[in-house]
Amino acid sequence: MNKYICLITVFTVSILNTAIAGAAPQSDGRNPVHQHQFTQIDTNSDGHLSFDEFLEWHSHWLEWKFQHMDSDGDGYLTGDEYKLVAETGRSEKSQKGSAEQGAPARQAR
Repeated sequence: MNKYICLITVFTVSILNTAIAGAAPQSDGRNPVHQHQFTQIDTNSDGHLSFDEFLEWHSHWLEWKFQHMDSDGDGYLTGDEYKLVAETGRSEKSQKGSAEQGAPARQAR
């Protein structure tokens, strides 16, 4: 369960950073990028995201993000590694100039 909490926390921090620089909403207030993404994540097309759908969609990206945050590569986040990302939105690795290199592409559904 702690693994899922950590993954959701990492994802939430990144979503907040992305939301600030997100695409402009349409005249009806909906963001077309987010709507398209939701449709792709909702694999059973029921109009709701289950935790399994959400986790499957973001698992590759979350793994990359965790590895990116783990500046010493030991497979664990220290308090300092986590705090740096939580406070600045950037890991030590991204501050060294490799911010988005190697980020996995989103899977087409």
